[in-house]
Amino acid sequence: MEQQLAKEFNEEVHALIDDLSEREALFQSLREYQHSLDLKQLMEDLRNLVNTPGKMSIYEALRPLIPVKHQLDYERMLPPAVYGKIRVIRLKRRANESLGFAVRGGLEHGIGVYVSHVDPESQAYHQGLRVGDQIVRVNGFTIEQAIHDEVLNLLKAKSQIVLKVRYIGMLPSKDRGDDFVRWQFVDRLDSGKALQHVLEDAYARTYLLDQRDVKLFIHIPVGMGLGCSICSGPPEHPGIFIQSIKQGSLAEEAGLEVGDQIINVNGTSFFGISHGEAVVALKGSRQLEFIIRKGAGADLFRPNSPVLSTEELRERERLLEMKEMAIQREREKIERKEREHKLLETERKRETMERKLREKEARHQDAISRLKQQEQETKKEAEERKKTEEQAKRDQEEKEEEILQTKQEHEESMTKMQEELLTLQEREKQQKERLKEQLTQASSFKLQKPVLMSPASSKTSSQEKTGTPYFDDDAISETDFDPERYFTHEEIEGRQVILLKIRRNGLRDLSFEGGTGTALRGKIIVTHVMEGGIVHMQGGIHKGDQLMMVDGHSLVDVSMDEAMRLVDEAADRVGVHAQLVVAKAGPKEYEDEVMRSGSNSTSEYRQVECYMLDVHVSAQEKAILLLFGFVKTHLSLIYFLSSPWSLMLHLVLQISTKQQPSKNFCFFDTLLISLFLYCTNLTIFQFGF
Repeated sequence: MEQQLAKEFNEEVHALIDDLSEREALFQSLREYQHSLDLKQLMEDLRNLVNTPGKMSIYEALRPLIPVKHQLDYERMLPPAVYGKIRVIRLKRRANESLGFAVRGGLEHGIGVYVSHVDPESQAYHQGLRVGDQIVRVNGFTIEQAIHDEVLNLLKAKSQIVLKVRYIGMLPSKDRGDDFVRWQFVDRLDSGKALQHVLEDAYARTYLLDQRDVKLFIHIPVGMGLGCSICSGPPEHPGIFIQSIKQGSLAEEAGLEVGDQIINVNGTSFFGISHGEAVVALKGSRQLEFIIRKGAGADLFRPNSPVLSTEELRERERLLEMKEMAIQREREKIERKEREHKLLETERKRETMERKLREKEARHQDAISRLKQQEQETKKEAEERKKTEEQAKRDQEEKEEEILQTKQEHEESMTKMQEELLTLQEREKQQKERLKEQLTQASSFKLQKPVLMSPASSKTSSQEKTGTPYFDDDAISETDFDPERYFTHEEIEGRQVILLKIRRNGLRDLSFEGGTGTALRGKIIVTHVMEGGIVHMQGGIHKGDQLMMVDGHSLVDVSMDEAMRLVDEAADRVGVHAQLVVAKAGPKEYEDEVMRSGSNSTSEYRQVECYMLDVHVSAQEKAILLLFGFVKTHLSLIYFLSSPWSLMLHLVLQISTKQQPSKNFCFFDTLLISLFLYCTNLTIFQFGF
């Protein structure tokens, strides 16, 4: 609690005193009082420091910090201005007679108006006006914002003057017009013996302790009581009075006496309350702020016992003096121990602070060392990073030079190959014209049209349009595809299992059925391939084939819904092709659409399947392959015209090697061959076989 009171006082001082030196002087005076307990010296210091009316509230803020034994003396030594209340002074102007007082101040000086002089025999003096009073109102008008001349004119305007004043006990003064306003207490002014006598007489008659209420602050420690009893007065003298005082109690130490009337406790008025309510108010808090009217009920507690003899009185006085001396010695002993304890505590705190400062300094030095080390490490890392970046830059430049050189060589090679290609195309054109003339003379043959796929150049173009192809984490390598790595012998069932690359949008050309819970026992069987679609044109998948895997996801022993979901996801992925693993159906397990004719014809139809190669080659290699395929195809046609056996051998070779014809010429040439074979009713094949 004492710390809280000290904190509140410190805040009040900082709010009222702006000057740092004045605040330090005030705190120094309080420290000296704490060691010496010299209240008189403290009050003198306060009168020097609290030198303006605005600082008077410091006295009230300091009251809770004054020990209980000095509370009454502190109250007695307070400047009268602390209790300055509004008083009303009524004056009447008479002919050839002044009002008998003078004022100073005004708004032009930044202060109010104060009474600086009062004639002892004047009307104003007899009405109670005193030096140090502040004039608040004149005939009902507030003069806080009035200059000095306006106040004088207001005082002279009417014969009846009503003043409202408040005693401040201080007067403003200036040595020169441009000086700051200084304040002086009235009792320190050198006004002569007559004025001093008047002031002392006024002080004695107005502010004597027995003629006014006193304010006391008592803090009751835990485990102790106030040490007094109270009672209610009779009807003719109502109120709450102190009935008895316990010796050595806080009440006795604070200067309370039997017969003192309690006016107020912690803001609660004791007028018109019962004895029980008064007891509750006194016991409701350990910090009690009293307003006591000294001796107001002394007549109620006069003893009715016979008058004691002189010797008995002397003996009682002697015993009381001895008791007081013993109490004083004990009190001094306790105070001395308290001071020693405080000194030891202060020394201990000082040593603790020094130790903490040393530890803080050591931590500070450690932090500085760590910062320096980190700075060096950062600098070293920056140098290494710079070297690495320079080396990477040099490597990049060398790589760019190599790429540029390779590009130049590539362009030269492409130019040379384009020239050769133009020459070959011209020769091919001439051969084609001769072939057309020979085909027009031949009979027609009936042959199924081969299914053609897009060339590698078209595939590359599609990839560039659609973005980077999708490759699942479980994508199957075409070079080392082994069905037994992915499926059991029971799942393969001796069938041919092939890996195909199908354009993703072509997956929607397939219709299938089966799955778990059906008669097909977990198999996904192709029921229909859309005619003219991508899958139909590419070949490799027919009705009755089993879909085993799509994009690395198994389609064996899955439900129909799961199979549809996996196929749809594969069709929607980014990329050109999807990987599809198919188990080919045997001749008796599905309907052969090529051989189904409904007649007894002995002609057999063979399906020619062209599989698309997904080989990543350079532009020069693609041009060479294109030229090679073009020449080889037309040489085959020439052989065909000259010998049926050569034609059959060439066709079997193409089918077995699964080579892809040229897009520009293979389809046209194959069409001519088909027409030729159809017209001759496959005479050559029948003859050969």
